[in-house]
Amino acid sequence: MSEHAVIGPNEEIVVTKIETFVLEKAWVFVKISTDADITGWGEMLKGDAKACAAGALEVANYLVGQDPRRVTHHWQAIHRGAFYRGGPVKTAIQSGIDIALWDITGKCYGVPVDAHAYGPPIDDIVGIQVTVGGTPVEQSAGLIAPAFGGVGGFDGLFFEVDHTDVGGVSQNRKTILEG
Repeated sequence: MSEHAVIGPNEEIVVTKIETFVLEKAWVFVKISTDADITGWGEMLKGDAKACAAGALEVANYLVGQDPRRVTHHWQAIHRGAFYRGGPVKTAIQSGIDIALWDITGKCYGVPVDAHAYGPPIDDIVGIQVTVGGTPVEQSAGLIAPAFGGVGGFDGLFFEVDHTDVGGVSQNRKTILEG
């Protein structure tokens, strides 16, 4: 526990409210409040923003009155206690709530989220994220590969593409991997 801790490990704290904030069509923030005036924020990215927001509010029926520091317990309870398990909307909801609970836990103990939720950083992995929307395969690959020296410059590659261009994903990957 850090000297900057807001509450001690034996002090009680409970969730008092869950709120959602929908921005544009696919970006939802969830705010979880506690009786110790500590709030946690999480985000849910999904095309069905209103469904995610409504689903997060449904989770309030379970989570209000609970200790927010039992993050993995709550994740399991929310996942296993629902009528439907899994799916993109459910996963987005759980993701946002999970991050908000880890945010509260970190604030309680005075440590950043990455120091207690995810472990130490891994410094030897280099990644790149590429968003390709309506860009010809050759052009997008031509912009990426030279900048990173082909595959030798990074260990991971994530493509976010226009779903109407599924064939382009394969071609992009092949062009970049061959450098």
